[in-house]
Amino acid sequence: MNKITALSLFLVSTLGLASNASSTTYDFNSLSLGALNGQDNWVAIGIGSNIQPPQVFSGSHDGTQYISRGGGGTGNTRGTGTRVNDGSFAFSLIGGTLLIDMRLNHWGNSFGTGFDADSSGVLDVGERTLVFAVGNVPGLNLNGTSTSANAIGMGSGDWVRFRIDFDFDANGGNGSANVSAKNITDGDVVFNAIAGLQGVNLGLPTSGNQTHDNWNAMWFSFEADTNASIDNITFNSVSVGPPVSVPLLPPTALIPLALGLMWFGRRRLATRHKVH
Repeated sequence: MNKITALSLFLVSTLGLASNASSTTYDFNSLSLGALNGQDNWVAIGIGSNIQPPQVFSGSHDGTQYISRGGGGTGNTRGTGTRVNDGSFAFSLIGGTLLIDMRLNHWGNSFGTGFDADSSGVLDVGERTLVFAVGNVPGLNLNGTSTSANAIGMGSGDWVRFRIDFDFDANGGNGSANVSAKNITDGDVVFNAIAGLQGVNLGLPTSGNQTHDNWNAMWFSFEADTNASIDNITFNSVSVGPPVSVPLLPPTALIPLALGLMWFGRRRLATRHKVH
């Protein structure tokens, strides 16, 4: 190992420079406030009596824009939307991690991905291959595997950042996932694994156009009450591992290492001259 390689490895391991995973985030900040439908390739509708379609609002947990259900309607009502990849924004989840900020509500708040097979611009039920739902009624549910919504102290109205790490090769190609979360409203700074949603068998298809490498659309559904909201959807093309806080060293801390490597290199060079 030469001096440059040794120094590089030290910097990578000490300063946390090892991750070169690519990622892309959709954050709604480029949209106009008001109706989501028709903006940036979104198709958004309200379902039920006297319900407004999903809207773009200001004042997310981070002070930026987010989407939520429009007003009006009670009972069996919902707002839903789909966005198919285009030249403005396209995601991939080939081997990766999904992070999404969701504000919990009572009846449920869902997000998912799939392939728009009929090119309608809307992910129909049969095209929603990955579905993650949160809320008091659905609990926390990933592709049919569920646990309690208050598993880590989450409640209606809380903004929570969810993290789903995928292994699409697991279970014979049906895929596996681990879900963790941090409650932004409560001030959590680290992700906590959610018991009951570790090693989830996703039951994904292994052939046909709905395999994960074909997904080209994202979808959401907000049930009944207006707390349900979404912001900051991040797709990583490769898994980056659990978030870790790494302290940065001051430049002077590297001086002893540099001197040591220089001494080591000169000693090796001197030893070689003696041998020859």
